[in-house]
Amino acid sequence: MSARSRVSTRSSVASRSSDMQSWIMSRGRRSVGRAHGSFSLHTRVGKVLAEDRQNAFDPNARAVKLWDQVLLLCLLLEAFLLPYFLSFQREVVGVISTFFMLVVVCDFVFAVDLLAQAHMGYYSDGNLIRDKKRTIRRYVRSPQFAMDFIAIVPTQVLVIGYPELVTELLFLKLLLWSRLPHLVSSVDEFYAKHFVVLKLLKVLVSTVYLAHVLACVRYIFGEDQSRVDRWLPSSLSHGNSLLRDYLVSLFWSVGIMTGLFEGELPRHSSEFLFTILVSLCGFSMFTTLCATIFVISKCESGNAEAMSARINQLVHVLSFHHVPESQQTQAIEYLKRYYTDAESADRETAKILCPSIANDIQVELLKSTLAQISLFVGCNDQFIVAMTSLLELTAVPAQTTLFTEGDHGSAMYVVRSGVLAVIARSVTVLEMRKGTCFGELFVFSSMACTATVISTTYSILYKLSRFHCERVLEGYPDCASVIAVHVKDILRQLNISEDESGSNTSYNSISSRSNSRRAALRRASVTTGGIAGALARARGSSRGSSFLSSHRISISRKQSKKNSIGPLLQDILQSGTKPASNEHLSRENTTMSTDDLLSHTLTLKNENEPPPFEQRQGPKLKLVYRHHGLWRLVVLQRCIDFDSPARMWWLLLLFSNLCYCWIMVPVQVIFPLWQRPSWVTQSIDCISNIGLLLDLVLNLNLSFMIESDKVMDPKLSAYRYLRTGFRFDLLCALPYEYLSIEHYGPLRLPRLVRVFHLTRHLKELDHFIQLNSGRQLVLLTLMFFIMFHVVACIYFGISSIEGFDPNENEAWVCPTSLCLRRLNATHLENCNGVIFDENMNRSELGEIAAMEYFRSLYYAVGVLASPGKTVEPTSDFQLVAALILMLGGFLISGVVVDNVQKRFTASAFEQKQFFETSTRIQLFLRRQKAPLAIHHRVKSFLDYWWSSHRGAVIRELLADLPRSMRLELLRSICTPVLQTLALLQGVHPVRDKLEEVMVWKTLVLSCTDKERPCIAMVTTLLGCISCWKVKSAS
Repeated sequence: MSARSRVSTRSSVASRSSDMQSWIMSRGRRSVGRAHGSFSLHTRVGKVLAEDRQNAFDPNARAVKLWDQVLLLCLLLEAFLLPYFLSFQREVVGVISTFFMLVVVCDFVFAVDLLAQAHMGYYSDGNLIRDKKRTIRRYVRSPQFAMDFIAIVPTQVLVIGYPELVTELLFLKLLLWSRLPHLVSSVDEFYAKHFVVLKLLKVLVSTVYLAHVLACVRYIFGEDQSRVDRWLPSSLSHGNSLLRDYLVSLFWSVGIMTGLFEGELPRHSSEFLFTILVSLCGFSMFTTLCATIFVISKCESGNAEAMSARINQLVHVLSFHHVPESQQTQAIEYLKRYYTDAESADRETAKILCPSIANDIQVELLKSTLAQISLFVGCNDQFIVAMTSLLELTAVPAQTTLFTEGDHGSAMYVVRSGVLAVIARSVTVLEMRKGTCFGELFVFSSMACTATVISTTYSILYKLSRFHCERVLEGYPDCASVIAVHVKDILRQLNISEDESGSNTSYNSISSRSNSRRAALRRASVTTGGIAGALARARGSSRGSSFLSSHRISISRKQSKKNSIGPLLQDILQSGTKPASNEHLSRENTTMSTDDLLSHTLTLKNENEPPPFEQRQGPKLKLVYRHHGLWRLVVLQRCIDFDSPARMWWLLLLFSNLCYCWIMVPVQVIFPLWQRPSWVTQSIDCISNIGLLLDLVLNLNLSFMIESDKVMDPKLSAYRYLRTGFRFDLLCALPYEYLSIEHYGPLRLPRLVRVFHLTRHLKELDHFIQLNSGRQLVLLTLMFFIMFHVVACIYFGISSIEGFDPNENEAWVCPTSLCLRRLNATHLENCNGVIFDENMNRSELGEIAAMEYFRSLYYAVGVLASPGKTVEPTSDFQLVAALILMLGGFLISGVVVDNVQKRFTASAFEQKQFFETSTRIQLFLRRQKAPLAIHHRVKSFLDYWWSSHRGAVIRELLADLPRSMRLELLRSICTPVLQTLALLQGVHPVRDKLEEVMVWKTLVLSCTDKERPCIAMVTTLLGCISCWKVKSAS
């Protein structure tokens, strides 16, 4: 900060403090003649100056949010420790111990928070008050201060004279729970981007805390000393370990809440009542979990169900009206992109926001793009902001014509995503991508379009019409004059360029002029400049075609090598000249006008010059580009199209490979018989490994999409894959198991990590095979079975670690009859010391291995799907494992319920909407007391409406389609009626106008009489025909 700024800051602070002092002194000089009212200017200025004090904490500061999280952790810690003290360790209260010191630390934190709350700013009537005196006065006078102060009173000092009261006085700390809503809302606001994890975490913490409190209450009932009340835990079986007693009580509460443990029958009414309460708590927590997961899925899916229903309705309507298959495919593909792309979410979100906020966001994102347009150089920032705020977001399907050669453009566009082609004289002279602005010269001048602009892919554009441009220019006359000068200069330079190109095709003359005109052409428009240069080359090619033909290269091949607009125009305009500059434009800089592009158009790459791709990306990719060494084997000459059927079959193979690994690898790690695989298993594993290594090579040559542009260059694909997921896939695909055959199973565990690719692969498969509700339920069932399988392997692994139990009927772990240990590659031993030869005792070992697996699978199904009751564990490790598995099954059950109901709801979404509409109509008829005949007609209409259009209105279904596409669909739908009307006498002279009225002035009407549909439409059109006849006769 400079000295002048520091002086000015000090002077402003001093002036503000002097104003405050003068106002306070003026308040003290009260006189009879100078009494100020509450609404006087003097009083209002005093209030503003008083609120201007900023010596208190900002409640929205990041440090305050972090402090709230510390308070929340301390509050939860005390909430967990207090029930434990009151039930398990009443004697440690007032004695120095670890848990007691944690409570003291938490009390100290809340004592510090008293000072923080006293200096915390607050909102009053929407204004932030940060005056320290007012915040202290407000907090001290509030009930919250009394509760906070009482909660942190050090009651532990009473242990000297009244030790029996210390435990009961701990309940005073529950007053701090009044701060819980504020602390939770603060955490929600701080982690708003991670609301899914936060919601699940809150449900999990609530469930664990409820189980913890119930476990503490369960322990208060005591132990079964006399062996009469078996509902109580036995003191002899658990000893004197507090950890064991706590885990047993917690296992009982979690088991009763989840329904996975039945326990013994209670003997007293209080025990019955408490068990019923625990069961009801578990039911309420399960419903809360399902509701939370349902809300999360709704938030994540957004309007996906409604959009999918609209697409299904449109498919049915178009099929019902026999619309050609090509038009159906084009419309459905457009709507899928329109509804599911990231731009669709942005578009819907912008509609929710306040218009001023949405406009400010658009200005911040696009004002730099418009400022780089050459025509706007010299215009002030207010003009750029005004132009940016008028941009309209629009979507166009592939093969949509935006400009036609010879027409006068009515709007300028900025490309947000997609690829557009500029075609002049049946030649593609330019491809425009994200950030490119085109059409501005046609809007600000009377120049006609010199080429045709067509979208080659689905594109998102920002549109600015000529009308809006003219209105803005009226308000900024200085900018209008600057733009007029730029337009005249551009037109003059383009005319000179065309004349010189037409008069001279010599290599040397063209090369020498390129550098001299570079500065003048800096103000050329992207579209106009590129087209003009291309047209000039087309005129000059008639004189030098024999020289230029040998150097002509296709646009697509050159684009795949260079991936930029500059080199593309360079090859189009001058394929036989030498380079005048080594500059190359990157793809990200397409926002600049073609003045920069035309500076390179009269150059040609030297044979000894490194390729443009290597120039932009550095020396790391030289091997990729030149195909030296190993790259000749792994990089193909052409990319693999990700839309090809071969990609679909390969994805299915990868999915099968992933399922195989998740089934076989856990078995090879846990079960002794499979720890040394047979030659058949090793052969299948080898095929699986080859598939993963082959997937690495194929991913190096897989095409990809960038801003709706399909990149088919294998070198770009290889570079992209090497930079993103190659290392991860390589680590997962390496055959580590051949390093040590004794650890064959554990060394294959990296294969399982490829499950992180599952979501991406399923999205790709959805492009080929529509994952409707039925297929998604099948996929969910398969994943649920794999989950059962993994839990079964985990359970048997716990049995192997803990040791097998000799009790055959009532043990939580597997019995000793299923015990096997591998001695070497060919022999195994059971717990009784019997040795088995793997070759000679294959059948007996197979029976033992089958019993091991199916007993473990039985437990896994029981703990995840809750069909039966488990046995109480007998060790700490077993108790912890059982608790984790039961809580996991509790969560998985909620996820399964949500997915099942969501799939069924999505499959019948349009039917549900139609039923709601028909119910409203029937209720209306009942309230109006309509006759029975009307009810029958309405029912017939509704039946026909559902069978023909699935309860949809064509106008609403086609509303989001472009005008040209909507016109073609309506014309196809109305074709039968038009063919019938063409047979009428006198219709031929007005047939075209009749078609226009049919398509745009009338909608298809569904009649109640199924045998005579469209009678109402025909009647309406006959009136239109009469009107047209009268007009034509006059």
